[in-house]
Amino acid sequence: MKYNLLLFVLCSLGFSAHAQEKYSLEDCINIAMQNDYDLKNKNSEIQISERVYRQSKSEKYPSLTTGFSQGLHLGRNIDPYSNHFVDQTFNSARLALSSEFTLFDGKVTKNTSRLKRENKAINELELESLSLELKKIVTLAYLELILKQQTLALKYEQKDILQIQLDRIALLDSTQAELDSISTDVIAQLENEKYYIVQEKAGLTVARNRLLALMNLRTDTEIDVEEPLVPNLLSSGIDNRQDHILKLSYLRQKELEIQRSNLNLLIKKGAKKPYLSLNGGLNSIYSSLVNTKINTLDGEPLEFLQESRSEFVQIDGQNIPLNRLVIQPKTEEVKFGYFSQLFSNSGLSFALNFSYPIYDKQSRNTEIQVAKIEKIMAQNDLMRTQSEVQAELTEIKSSIYSSEDQYLQALKQEETQSKAFDLSLRRFEKGLISFSEFNQAKINLERAKSNILQNRYTRYFYNLIYRYYTGK
Repeated sequence: MKYNLLLFVLCSLGFSAHAQEKYSLEDCINIAMQNDYDLKNKNSEIQISERVYRQSKSEKYPSLTTGFSQGLHLGRNIDPYSNHFVDQTFNSARLALSSEFTLFDGKVTKNTSRLKRENKAINELELESLSLELKKIVTLAYLELILKQQTLALKYEQKDILQIQLDRIALLDSTQAELDSISTDVIAQLENEKYYIVQEKAGLTVARNRLLALMNLRTDTEIDVEEPLVPNLLSSGIDNRQDHILKLSYLRQKELEIQRSNLNLLIKKGAKKPYLSLNGGLNSIYSSLVNTKINTLDGEPLEFLQESRSEFVQIDGQNIPLNRLVIQPKTEEVKFGYFSQLFSNSGLSFALNFSYPIYDKQSRNTEIQVAKIEKIMAQNDLMRTQSEVQAELTEIKSSIYSSEDQYLQALKQEETQSKAFDLSLRRFEKGLISFSEFNQAKINLERAKSNILQNRYTRYFYNLIYRYYTGK
């Protein structure tokens, strides 16, 4: 009982420690990739395409097939042993071993195998593309959660400022009516700040649940995130060369789709060429009508005279049959059983097969024309994707520059608004300005700090997305 209690306490401590663990951006991305069902299904598709490709490579080798049949024959049938019609009931068996080897098929088999290889490579690139999209979505949700946390902290900071001022109002050198008026304004604004806090808490919960959903974790999972370390690409320099763009999985996938459409075209053209194959077989039969067989024995053969039925001599007008010496080896009749027949009645056969499509109602020509159009479509798709990726990357670069400028300006804005707020605070505490003027200075400072948070994480996001695209 003590050991069970100790185990329960240790497990509880373990769960508690896990609940307080901080998740980095890399942790969240890795968990999301491990738990994402689309990625799991795409991995399964890759495994399927790998097995299909391996099987297609074996098509160039000869096939080998074996077969066995057992049958009962009633009435008039052909005896498979003698190949004669019989009226007896009998049973028979057939054992066969056959093989076929393609000598020429217009490279259809070879190109089909290459097509399966391209399908496998395309599935792998689709997995990369799905992973990239998931990384972008998780990164956005992660940064949104951090932004919500810090925005909530900013709201608490603004509430505390008002609470402090409410506590100091009693110390002001003013009439009771003036104090009540100021207190009313401060309390009203304080309630506004409390409402904003409730609003931000709700937004924080939504952001946390969105991130947990992307990671496929329970919504009651405790998660704490930390601000990522993101190098400023403007300080290290943004690569303006286009070489790295060609490495994107989107574009490589489109290039492979062109190769796949070209292979499909070659396969359709190969189907119009002659087909030549060689096959062979080993067959054996059994018939229950053949129960015995004659075996030749060693020893002296038997000699005897046998009257001929076709050769005669004429004596006194009569046809006298001739007698001939017949030499017959010694034989014996033995049982010809089931397995004895199957293993002794074997026969070997070979055949060279040739086929050529003379008229197919234009079906092959139609397939070739369709394959050509599909190749053109794949080429157009590549050019469209190149333009889209180029435009998106250009937009990301522009966003990096603009977010950096806005972030630096927000820092300057916060610095000046902080000084203005400190001055307003001192003047308000001395009764030189109204609460409305003080509150406006507080709102301006809050807006400046909020601008810093917004532009900081916008800057983080686009820097990270650029790194995902280019691998920098």
